[in-house]
Amino acid sequence: AGEHEQDLADLLSPDKLPVGLRRAGPEIYTNIISNRYVSLCNWLNEQFPLASPERNSTDLNLFNNLKSIHMALHSLSACEGLEELSKKDSFEISLRRVAAFVHERRTGDKDAAQAMLAIRPAGSKADMAPQWLLNETHEFSQSEHKPRERAKGKRAEATVGK
Repeated sequence: AGEHEQDLADLLSPDKLPVGLRRAGPEIYTNIISNRYVSLCNWLNEQFPLASPERNSTDLNLFNNLKSIHMALHSLSACEGLEELSKKDSFEISLRRVAAFVHERRTGDKDAAQAMLAIRPAGSKADMAPQWLLNETHEFSQSEHKPRERAKGKRAEATVGK
């Protein structure tokens, strides 16, 4: 029983990302690198140039996080690097933060950007249900909504014709 209790403790540890969290870090990293960038920092410098008057402390923080990932992966093979990206919580947190920042800056959608984060701030609007359950109930809600709207439209037409 002690071994199983430890497994449960590991699952619920506040020091780790949730076990069921789908890892986006490796894909974010490969999306950046596959677009002809030698490193994460080169990409960030092109997105937000160091000399830019718009550069701020958030940009500098993101740059430092990416630089630390780059330094950690620098001596590894591609396979080893992707394995590290998929295992280290700190890499996942940093890469999701960068993706969320870029998405919000590009689209202005703060809710979507916040949903991308690996760690959401306390009090943020977040569902506790698993994503598959949210998807199923959303689909059900949409399928129920359409017939209701059609019925409302037919009733409205019927009362107009009288």
